Amino acid sequence: MATAWCIVGPRFAAAAAAACSRHALRVLKLLSAAAFAVAAATAKEDRQRTRQREQPEQRAKEKNASASFSRAAAVGVAATRAAAATRVAPSDEREKDKKHPPDLTPAQKQQNQQQKQQQQQQKQQQKQQKQQQQKHLDKQQQEQQEQEQQQEQQEQEQQEQEQQEQQQQQEQEQQEQEQQEQEQQEQEQQQEQQEQEQQEQEQQQEQQEQQEQQQEQQEQEQQQHELSLEQVAQAGGIPLSPWLQPFVL
Repeated sequence: MATAWCIVGPRFAAAAAAACSRHALRVLKLLSAAAFAVAAATAKEDRQRTRQREQPEQRAKEKNASASFSRAAAVGVAATRAAAATRVAPSDEREKDKKHPPDLTPAQKQQNQQQKQQQQQQKQQQKQQKQQQQKHLDKQQQEQQEQEQQQEQQEQEQQEQEQQEQQQQQEQEQQEQEQQEQEQQEQEQQQEQQEQEQQEQEQQQEQQEQQEQQQEQQEQEQQQHELSLEQVAQAGGIPLSPWLQPFVL
């Protein structure tokens, strides 16, 4: 309706400007009031739909509806002023109107009262609309801040978790390294102990071999000594005394 009035309003204003009767001016005022009422009702419906949806696109439509209402109101006021300015009336009638303005009928008074009430309601609705928009913006900002805080907290917790995991991994690697070093040391100690035992066994074996060699040598010497005594006895020699036998070789 507001768009239709934006199109038809200027044409109607031009036609009314060409008319020179007071009745045409009153009709124009009535039409302007009707346009105000229709535009206010349209804006009210748009605001109600906007409150229900509360989306950015709907807020843009609401702004467009408010702009359309403002344009329609401006066109109506301009048409009224143009009709009043271009109305041709006798000079005595104009003077009479100035001195004795015509009395308003009860319908006109009621219409004026309704227009004032509608304007007040419109101002109140615009004020409430601005308050609601501000509340909605504040709520959005608060939600955005809460989301940013939650995101920062999550990032901080994630960093702490990564640090803990990294620290645990380092500790585990250090423990594994220490365990490997300890096992290596134990293996080296075992190897040294085995080598030492092997050396001791070799030494014992060498000592045993030396003892066996000494024993064999002693046995050989004893056999040679006994053989020498037998040879002397067979040759018919004088048997030696038992105490001289060890010295005869």
